[in-house]
Amino acid sequence: MIRSLHQKRNRLCHTTKYRAYPTQPHHLATSATRSYLTSNIGIGYVTELYTYPLKSAQSINHDHLPFDNRGPINDRRYLLIRDDAEGAFLTQRRLPQIATITATVEDNELRLSHPLHEPLHLPVKESDSIIYRKVRVWESMTQAVDKGDVAAQWIMKVLRAPFDVRLVEIGEPRFERHPDHPLVSHLNIGFADD
Repeated sequence: MIRSLHQKRNRLCHTTKYRAYPTQPHHLATSATRSYLTSNIGIGYVTELYTYPLKSAQSINHDHLPFDNRGPINDRRYLLIRDDAEGAFLTQRRLPQIATITATVEDNELRLSHPLHEPLHLPVKESDSIIYRKVRVWESMTQAVDKGDVAAQWIMKVLRAPFDVRLVEIGEPRFERHPDHPLVSHLNIGFADD
């Protein structure tokens, strides 16, 4: 009996690392299948909520988490990139010292801090002279808003990277990035891994 239930589950679901998605709409599945999916796969529960305003920087813990059309508000809306023609994204894999930066978004400002440097406050959306940069996140190419020379100088001083680095922000309307999964490929996500 257990073997047949697992075989049934495998035919009805596409399993990812974190969730099992039914391959047929839940309302079309038989009542036995719905019962099995609900009782044996489960949905899970949330124990903590985190966001990372700057991808790969320190996390921010939340009691509640509002969402918008890109997911959790202020989660991975900022990114560090190489200052070159390709604009490849940078994470702790390449620059582990990114983990020493804390980024928060408060009062319409991006606030960057580091234990050994003065904090930097930047307006979330600048209206004057927006400069778009090409950005590559994994295989996705898009455009994002450059946060300027002051931000780049602060980041370079903190990271001491062997190459030039820029800070970018998701910018409308040019930013578009979609996850590579058929159930959610219509969504426009931020800089999170897809």
